[in-house]
Amino acid sequence: MSASHPSYHEDSKIQRIPTIIGKFKPDINQVYDLCCDHGQIGLAAALKGHQVTFNDREPVIIERLRRGIEIDHPSLIKLCRFHVGDARRIPFRSPCQIIAAGVGNHLIADICQSIQDKAGIRLILGIQKRSVELRIKLDTLGWRMVDENLCLEQGRFREVVVLESQGKPLAPIGAFECDSLESRYQFFTQLEQHLEVVRNIPPNILSLCRERRQECQPSDMV
Repeated sequence: MSASHPSYHEDSKIQRIPTIIGKFKPDINQVYDLCCDHGQIGLAAALKGHQVTFNDREPVIIERLRRGIEIDHPSLIKLCRFHVGDARRIPFRSPCQIIAAGVGNHLIADICQSIQDKAGIRLILGIQKRSVELRIKLDTLGWRMVDENLCLEQGRFREVVVLESQGKPLAPIGAFECDSLESRYQFFTQLEQHLEVVRNIPPNILSLCRERRQECQPSDMV
């Protein structure tokens, strides 16, 4: 883990964004910012000298982003490309880094499944909701875990997961090294409540979640 981006980040509206930015590899020039919305992450990549493709399905979003970069960062426009359309149909060019943050889990799964050749591709995912089902799907597709972090934003936990073709098996529940046991306990408590009502989740996953919650249970709650 990088010292400047510890495993646990708390109490910031945008902490997930610098965490994602901290996952960029400087030696992979091409970056795709999928469903980019405000384009803040892709812009940060361009500021670091990366060639960035901004993607969104809404033409008005892409046009507003293009104009904003032309006005506020004219020197960066040569590093930027703009794509309107379905992120699942982009012919990604390897080597590249693909960012999908603020995107629904089903769309993330579809994007990852659309990539046939994983060699040289680095996925940086910002997962907003319960991730167990998505993690199981991505592991089945052959993606491997390189790094993962847990962020707390406005009372909600977010996961930042980095995947490549080589690495560790992607566990259904993240092994987050959190500085705050109380916050980790809160995360696993929420996840356990979610898993108790989800169908088709193997019992061992729920048991694992309970074990991890108990491991970080505050002493005054024992």
